[in-house]
Amino acid sequence: MHRLRAWMTMTLTALLTAGALAAADISVTVDGRALSFDQPPLMQDGRVLVPLRGIFEALGAEVQWDAPSRTVRARSEKSQMTLPLGSRTATVDGRTVNLDVPASVVGGRTVVPLRFVAEALGAQVLWEGSARRVTIASTGSSPATSPAPASELPLVGGFEASLDLPRIQVGNQAGFLKILDRARQKVDYFRTLDDRTSAQVTAEQRTAIWGALGVPAEAVPQLGQQLMSDYPRLPKLPTLALLGVVGSESPETLGAELSQALQDFAVARFQSEKDNVVRRQALLATALMSGGSPRTTEAVLRLFETEQNLWVTFPVQMYFQYHAQAIRELPEAQSIRSRIAAVPSLYTEPILAYLVPGEGLRGRYAEGLSSLVRNLAGYGLTGLPPGLAQVTTLRQLSLAGNQISELTGAEALAGLQALDLSQNRFRTFPAAALALDELLELNLAGNLLEDLPEGLSQLAALKVLDLRDNRLTRLPQALARLRGLEVLDLTGNPLAPGEVEALRRALPTTHVLF
Repeated sequence: MHRLRAWMTMTLTALLTAGALAAADISVTVDGRALSFDQPPLMQDGRVLVPLRGIFEALGAEVQWDAPSRTVRARSEKSQMTLPLGSRTATVDGRTVNLDVPASVVGGRTVVPLRFVAEALGAQVLWEGSARRVTIASTGSSPATSPAPASELPLVGGFEASLDLPRIQVGNQAGFLKILDRARQKVDYFRTLDDRTSAQVTAEQRTAIWGALGVPAEAVPQLGQQLMSDYPRLPKLPTLALLGVVGSESPETLGAELSQALQDFAVARFQSEKDNVVRRQALLATALMSGGSPRTTEAVLRLFETEQNLWVTFPVQMYFQYHAQAIRELPEAQSIRSRIAAVPSLYTEPILAYLVPGEGLRGRYAEGLSSLVRNLAGYGLTGLPPGLAQVTTLRQLSLAGNQISELTGAEALAGLQALDLSQNRFRTFPAAALALDELLELNLAGNLLEDLPEGLSQLAALKVLDLRDNRLTRLPQALARLRGLEVLDLTGNPLAPGEVEALRRALPTTHVLF
C-alpha cells in the first residue's frame, strides 16, 4: 500500500507538472509589463491559474496566507478579498462570489484563478486565445502606464468610442434603446421598444445598429475585442449594452472562442462590479448573447441562487427565456430545473415555465416556496387575499397587474422584503406599506399616484423604489432622507426637471432615473 501511494503521488506530480509545462507559453502582462512566475501559468477548465503572490504583488495588493484556515487574504486600495484554498466560493468586499475554478496547490505553489483575482482587485482582463496572452489593465496604474484617454482609442470602421458610445441611450430596463447623432440632436436609430422593455436583438436590428454606428459587418468581432480591452476607460452602461448586441451575433459569425469570451466578460462584470445598475446591465447583456454555453448558464444560475436583490436579478428571467431550448437539451437539464425550483424568488415560477412549458410553480413546487414567496400577479384581485396577512413568514410578494386600490391588512407582513404592487389602481400611497420597515424593494410603477407621503422616510431599509408611470407632480423631502436608496425610478411622471436634479444632489449615491 505504501508503494501504491508513492506511485500515485509521483504520477499525480508528473501530470500536474506536464499540465504546467503545456501551458508555459501563456504570457501575462500588467499595464504593459510582462510578468514572470516561478511556477508557469496553467490552464484548468478554461481558466488560467497563476502563482498567488506574483499576481497579487503585481497588482499592488497586500497578501496574507492564513495557514490554520488555509485561506488567502488580500487587500488593495479599493477592495478586500478572502479566498479559501480548494473552495469554489470567495468573499469580495463582504459579498460572496462563486468561482469556476478554486485556488489550489501545484508544484508546491498556491495558484489562483487569474481573471477572478485581477477583476476583484479592480483590474480589467483580456484573454487573447490565439496568442495565448493575458493582458491586464490595472485601474491603479501610474500616469506613465495608465490607459490612453478615449479620444486616443483606435477606430473600428467609422466607430470612435469617445464620440459614439455617448450616442447610445440605454433604457431604464437596461436595454439598448436608441442611437442619437453625434450632435445628439436627432435619433439615428430607434429599437421600437419603450425605455423599459428588453427583447432579443434581431439580425435586422443588428444591421441597422452597425450602420448607425459606422461599423462594417466584418469588423464586428474587432469591435467586441476592443470594447472588452478598453472597458476600464469607457462609459460602462452603453459599453455593456453594445457588447450585448455584439454577443447576439451567432458563434459562427464571431467564432466560438470570441463568442465565449464575450459571455465570460459579461459574467465577470455582474460578478465583480459593485454598482448594481452596472451589474444588472451586464446580466442583461449576457441574456442577449447567443449560444449561451453550459458555463455561462451555470454562472447565471449561481447568481440566481445567491443574489438577494430582485431588481438586479430581473434579467435572469430573460436569460432562461431566450436560451430555454438549448438548456432543455443539456444533460444536466433536470438538475438545473431542480436548483431553480429551490430558489425562493418571485422569478422562479416564470423561469420554470420557460424550461418546462405549462409547469411553473402551481404544481409540485408551490408548497415548498409559499411560506417565503407568493406570486399573485394578474389574478384580478381588488385587495389582499383572505388569510394572506397571516403568512407572516413571507419575504417576497407580487400583487402586480391586479385591480387593487387599498392594501388593508398588509402591515401584518412585517418581514416582507420585496413587494410588487405595479400596474394596480393606487391613487394614494398605500399606508400599510409604510409599516413594513424591512422592505428592501418596493414597486409601485404604473399606478395613479399623485403624491407621496412624508412618512416615506420610515422605509429606511429601502434600496429600490420604482415609481415609474404615475402622476407625481412634486417630491416630498422624505425622499431625500432615504440615504440607502440605490435606485429610484421616476420615469414617466410629470415632474419638473429642476426638482429631480435637486433630489439627485441630495442623494449623490442613488441612481435617480427620469
